[in-house]
Amino acid sequence: MGQGTALTNLDLPYLDAGITTFSRIGRANGNTLTNTINLMYYMETQDSIKYAGKKITLSFYYKTGSNFSGTAVYAYIFQGTGTDQSLRVGFTNETGLSINCNASLTWQRISFTINVATTTTQIAVRFLHIPTGTALAADYFDITGVQLELGSVATPFEVRPFPVELQLCQRYYETQLAYNSAGSTNSQYGTYIYYKFGVQKRSSSASITVYDSNNVAQRITAVANNTGSVSHNLQFAFDAIWNDGFIMRIFQNPTIIYSAVFGTAYTVDAEL
Repeated sequence: MGQGTALTNLDLPYLDAGITTFSRIGRANGNTLTNTINLMYYMETQDSIKYAGKKITLSFYYKTGSNFSGTAVYAYIFQGTGTDQSLRVGFTNETGLSINCNASLTWQRISFTINVATTTTQIAVRFLHIPTGTALAADYFDITGVQLELGSVATPFEVRPFPVELQLCQRYYETQLAYNSAGSTNSQYGTYIYYKFGVQKRSSSASITVYDSNNVAQRITAVANNTGSVSHNLQFAFDAIWNDGFIMRIFQNPTIIYSAVFGTAYTVDAEL
């Protein structure tokens, strides 16, 4: 999967809504695996329940590569009765309806409508194709402008300002890859460092991965002020994780002595 940025005024998504980017999903040239290839999005319960007992419409733009090996791109709307579950694991009382989109070398806009059950507490969208044989250079499908909305009519795609879209995305995932100094220690017991997220996360049970200045995962860098020596492999622990940040305790390393300056980068994943 990759991001394409080559849409121009000759492409339907650009003409309709000013969309310049798309997702490309498929197999690399020469790949022989024929597993189903999926692109999924699942909504939180608090965002799903407003659709219970109503009609909803899914719309999107798609096209396929010249070597697309599947017979169609399949678009699904799933519903279930669980709470904040992920479709990759499965919804409670999961049901789904789909539409088949035949291979097309040019952009098409497709929409379809379903009736949501009154008991529904979760909704998800899924796109897939089932490849065959050995992949050639253009065995993929492109998709963009995906919109799920209340009602039985597909309205024009809503293009939100970039800063708004970024904050909405960062509720689920954030990366801070700029290496930064973060305090010092003056005790043999180590130091506590507080990191504040740019955007409040969906859940305080987010998964956090930290990196040292060599970009090695789950390691911390420290530079001793008194000697200038560097350590990349200090022991650490997360003492607390909240929706808006976390506290990391870095245990003192005798070779660093005291007054060490610490730094780390991190990623935080709060997806369902």
